[in-house]
Amino acid sequence: MEESLIQTEEIDKTEHSINPPVLTKEQLRLDRKKQRKARREYKKTSEYKRSKIDKLLAKQNIKFRGPFSYRTVRIFAYIFMLFAQIYLVYSIASKIVTPAHWVGSFVNVLEILSIFALPLFLTSNFCLIMSSKRNIKNFLIFYSAFALLIYLAIILIHYRYIGGFANIISDGDAEMANGIANTISNIFFGKVINYNIFVDLSLFSFFYFFFFYKPKKIKTRKSLITFRLFSLLPVSIAIVSSVLYAMHFLGSINLPVAALAIMPCRSFTIYAIFFILSIVIKIRQYRFSKLGGTEIEYEEYLKSNRNSLEVSVIASIIIFAISLIDFILLFTIPEVILLGIGVNFYFVFIIPFVLLLSYTRKPKLKIMDAILPIIFVVLTIIIYLEAFLLVFNSL
Repeated sequence: MEESLIQTEEIDKTEHSINPPVLTKEQLRLDRKKQRKARREYKKTSEYKRSKIDKLLAKQNIKFRGPFSYRTVRIFAYIFMLFAQIYLVYSIASKIVTPAHWVGSFVNVLEILSIFALPLFLTSNFCLIMSSKRNIKNFLIFYSAFALLIYLAIILIHYRYIGGFANIISDGDAEMANGIANTISNIFFGKVINYNIFVDLSLFSFFYFFFFYKPKKIKTRKSLITFRLFSLLPVSIAIVSSVLYAMHFLGSINLPVAALAIMPCRSFTIYAIFFILSIVIKIRQYRFSKLGGTEIEYEEYLKSNRNSLEVSVIASIIIFAISLIDFILLFTIPEVILLGIGVNFYFVFIIPFVLLLSYTRKPKLKIMDAILPIIFVVLTIIIYLEAFLLVFNSL
């Protein structure tokens, strides 16, 4: 009897495994709901978050690395800066002599290419900071010193030499001399100041310093937040400068050369690109820490090829989006052109440089970073001397 009962139970189990009980729709819905809730609860656990960090770190050193280093981009920037000087010289010389028609067309092309100089310099500077945030203070001191030296040179030339020349022409008439000096400076320095990128580079360095750098003396979260808030100062300067330039252009105010020479004169569009990129990178850091990653792990991840590629892609998307918005604003609100907005869609052409760039690629011969500015200065002097000979021989 017992054996038959055991056999009956085994048959029931076999039939149950072969033909499981059919669940109703309501039971299936509740079952799926329980599974989704279990998955949500699991995603909140530290084990799940840590597993995402581990997967990320395991794939951080991918083989692909952009062929361009920060120095490659900087060399292109210096070349475009030379194009800017050729355009400047042509603008001045064309008021004295009449060059051939093809020369004018050629120089117009150089003018278009010259506008890429500052975005490429800022991109190169951003790469250096991403690869080594410890050097932000050095960048800040270097660019600020150069900005101050150029400012002092402009002030000296304007008030001492151009002003002295204007006094001679005006025969001592102070008002007339001031008008002549300002006219000459607007012709010459109006272009030179536009390519004095060290004011802009120092402003960006101030922003990076307060936004990314963490002083060792700061221990509390409140002190760190206060320190980070100072990054709003460079942003405010960029906005105010754009407004002042618009008012100066409209004739509402008359800014002296002493003010124009020290003000950043770039379109706020280019500032928006790098400010937004910095914010996105900061958000990525916050998410990394929220998933359980340590500060040391994040610093190591920053040096990886994977993060370099991700930053390049993110930067390219931001450049395209901001440039497109800039282009649309020109048609919807034409007045924004007074703020330097609406004429910056050409920034999309630096996207190939950004995608081919890797901040993890470290070029050799660090002395080249000091030699490149010297080569640029020598070539600039040669360009001006050649222009002088051209004008002198044409008279």
